[in-house]
Amino acid sequence: MQFSSLAVVTALCSASAAFAFAPSNGAIRSSALRVANPIKTEELVTKEANIKSTTRTKPTLDPFNPEFSRIQSVPYSDAFPNSTKEYKTVTHEETGHTLNVPFRRVHLEDPDMEYLDLYDTSGPRDINPH
Repeated sequence: MQFSSLAVVTALCSASAAFAFAPSNGAIRSSALRVANPIKTEELVTKEANIKSTTRTKPTLDPFNPEFSRIQSVPYSDAFPNSTKEYKTVTHEETGHTLNVPFRRVHLEDPDMEYLDLYDTSGPRDINPH
């Protein structure tokens, strides 16, 4: 009888030992199965991106000829305050023609890189293409 009760106690102790408190050396151990703190929705997307207008937009009367005159334009210097339009003069070797290639120089705040040159596809300013 003593043997069977000892066997039962040993079986129960080994199963419950898995849930027993184990002393640690003070270091916090992390597990791959640990639940991370969830990211708040406010941190993912700005509130302005989630706000949609409750009114319908006015449909375009003629989609093949939209009325661009209704669109309010922003002065170019206000839209891109830290950039200037510049040209690089290049001579075509075969024909000898001189080309002025437009590029936009974006002035940066990084002391290691003062500016970044980008190809400018905007075309000439203040000229009506029609």
